[in-house]
Amino acid sequence: MTDVFTGWMWNIGMFERAVIYPIMIGHALLGSSVAAAQRHRATHPSASLTARVES
Repeated sequence: MTDVFTGWMWNIGMFERAVIYPIMIGHALLGSSVAAAQRHRATHPSASLTARVES
């Protein structure tokens, strides 16, 4: 429908995907890094406590 109303010969979905894919990839990377940090804290709980005491 957008092609008909604007007169463009391009597919507007291409622009939508160019915008949304980096956002989706960023969310996936953020989620995996948060999960990895939580796993690291769960397996090494004393490491963060000793670092705080020493500093």
